[in-house]
Amino acid sequence: MTDNDLQPAIATTSAQPTGLSIESGVPYRPWLHRFAILFVLCTFVLIILGGTVTSKGAGLAVPDWPNTFNYNMFLFPPSMWVGGIFWEHTHRLMGSLVGFMAIIMCIWLWQTNTADESEGGQDDSGSTALRGPAVAIRLLQANTGDESEAAIRPWLKYFGIATLIMVIAQGLMGGFRVTQLSIWLAVFHGITAQVFVCMTVLIAAATSRWWIQRGTANHKSQVTNHKSPDAQNSELGTRNYAPLLRPAVVALVALFIQLALGATVRHHGAGLAIPDFPLAYGGLVPPLTQAEIETAMIAYSETPETYATTEHGWYTPFHVAIHWSHRLWAIVAVAAVGYLVVRVIHFGGEKKLKAPAIAIAVMIVVQVSLGAATIWTGRHPEVATSHQTLGAVLLATTALLYFRIRLLAKAPSRQGGARVDAIAPRESRDNRTHAHAAHPTLAPFIRHDPVNNGTTLSGWCSPAPGTSPGIAAALSPGTHGAGT
Repeated sequence: MTDNDLQPAIATTSAQPTGLSIESGVPYRPWLHRFAILFVLCTFVLIILGGTVTSKGAGLAVPDWPNTFNYNMFLFPPSMWVGGIFWEHTHRLMGSLVGFMAIIMCIWLWQTNTADESEGGQDDSGSTALRGPAVAIRLLQANTGDESEAAIRPWLKYFGIATLIMVIAQGLMGGFRVTQLSIWLAVFHGITAQVFVCMTVLIAAATSRWWIQRGTANHKSQVTNHKSPDAQNSELGTRNYAPLLRPAVVALVALFIQLALGATVRHHGAGLAIPDFPLAYGGLVPPLTQAEIETAMIAYSETPETYATTEHGWYTPFHVAIHWSHRLWAIVAVAAVGYLVVRVIHFGGEKKLKAPAIAIAVMIVVQVSLGAATIWTGRHPEVATSHQTLGAVLLATTALLYFRIRLLAKAPSRQGGARVDAIAPRESRDNRTHAHAAHPTLAPFIRHDPVNNGTTLSGWCSPAPGTSPGIAAALSPGTHGAGT
């Protein structure tokens, strides 16, 4: 085999974006990240409007859907935007805007995380070829089993689709809640809204400069290091963040359950099922039978209808139980979140973890205060909406903290780094070493066999013009497969 017989290095059928290198990894796209942040902010505005609709009891102010009083929703006269109609209609319009943004985000993520087939070609045997720096990136991907922080991130483009599906489902649930007069649809609509917020936060985080820089560094350390995880962390100047994962998961789950209970309380009108705080009808345990509840309500107020928000004027055991569960679980949620905050702050290291942890600590204090104020003010709409909105912000911030911990925790490979040697037979490494010794400037010639569905290293070739020094280093004999 001569040098002229070799083609520039090729990889698998999934080509990579042009102009990438091992050093750059995933390209930072500032406008994509800015749009993702705007996406998050608009989603929070939607959450605030939705909370206001529930707090003001305006969920059925517009009795039809998808029209608005038989008007096209987008042509409804502003002169008719009065009272509860204003809040419900603006909530629908904002939902449409967020849905449109989800479409744009989905397309944008798909285009920026899909292989550019123009980079590749086919050799005489029909193998798909990929020229230039993309070969090194594909080598790294093929052997770490983790494409998330390499040249493209397939998970992100599919996550964009999932986000679009979620917002469509949200719109349908909101509409059917009106047409079917279903309280439980309203509850699920409120719960899945929290999930959607966390999804938009993940997109914004994953498109940030910090995430991409850390992800690229993590990916390089997994491939080029063959030492123990502790040794890798020592060389990279990083710490092992894996111990923070479990507390983050526990806190996130605890908060999600608390918000689900809160949504159930709000949509079932049980916000004042226990009208005093911190006690429950003057005791530690509230009445849990219908007769006891009615007696307690009369003892609390001679006119229970002035604070009871149910249709029939009396709270039921379900209302009291769900309200009390919300209070009791708040203790669990506060403990879980507090433990996470303490662990992160005492752990030290990355500032990108400390900042949200401190913010969470402040928000949890304010959130508990707002919960109490909701009771003390007789469930004032603005106070109740603030309580609901801050809960969403708290959950989203905790999710952001978890996402960042997850990224940092996977810096060292569990196996101390993966070697690209794995793509070629072990017995052929001697041939590889001999070829590179004779031609030290050669790069590997990788062939993807569409018939056998496998990737093999066919030989060595001169690196393509413009190949970065980082890729040349990555393609050294100690880091890639054997030749033939």
